[in-house]
Amino acid sequence: MDYGNAISRPFKDIKRTLRIFFILSLILLPAQIFNVVLQVLDMVGEFLPDNDSVMIAYLLLYLIYIPIAIVTGWVTMGYLWRATKNVLTNDYTIPDLKNFGQIFLKGIKLWVVGFLWGLIFIVIILVLAGLVGLAYLVSKVLMVVVLVFVILIGVILLLVFAYIAPLLYINTIAEDSVGAGFSLREMAGVAFTTDYFVTFLLSIVVGIIGGLISIVGMIVLLITLVGWIFWLSIASVAIQVVVFTLYADAYKEVLAKRQGKLPGGAPVAPSSPPPPARTKPAPPMPRGRALRA
Repeated sequence: MDYGNAISRPFKDIKRTLRIFFILSLILLPAQIFNVVLQVLDMVGEFLPDNDSVMIAYLLLYLIYIPIAIVTGWVTMGYLWRATKNVLTNDYTIPDLKNFGQIFLKGIKLWVVGFLWGLIFIVIILVLAGLVGLAYLVSKVLMVVVLVFVILIGVILLLVFAYIAPLLYINTIAEDSVGAGFSLREMAGVAFTTDYFVTFLLSIVVGIIGGLISIVGMIVLLITLVGWIFWLSIASVAIQVVVFTLYADAYKEVLAKRQGKLPGGAPVAPSSPPPPARTKPAPPMPRGRALRA
């Protein structure tokens, strides 16, 4: 796999990247503003008067922020869908924002996959919590034993989910189907490979480095709040594009090695071109025969 190709993707045509990411940051701007306001209120909350009017205002801000964050999140996820789909066809250019309605609908699809998996995870947590409650009715010692067991199971499930979560989205994008985000058998064939494991580790490194760069940029631009918010949006989109590109490459490489096709029958375009085929040189003509000719 050519990891450098994925990491350098946003920087290959920097003018195009900045133009498109700037437009995306404008779309994300309302949610970012509300997010900043709510964070400031959290920090100064203890200095505010403790009365009903403050609590109502705080609640209203959250009620406005949550739907705005969800809707703008659909736009970001739809753009990541398009960026990832391009990689699966070996197109590493930063995609444009044409057919905005399609971007919006694809983002909703990815959001539904994440939302449904979130519900499944919540149900599992509630069941595990119920086991602890039942154990408490029997004895406190049993409750402690069950609690330790439940915490261990919860941590393992959380790690597994964090590991396969990107693959849920990549498989959904590859098949253009919400149901593909729940095809565990297909995803297991990709998740337990060296290519995917290395990509998972590399995505963590990219996230950490990208986060540090974001922090530095925010510190530099803190004197202008608008610049700080724009930087936060652009850096966030860039990091996500790189991470999704890494996972799409890993997904494509694994399927290319195994079957040569993406789900649905589309041929895989390998992320790195195959080496040229070696041809055997023609045998030399006997000297005597050449002289007679």
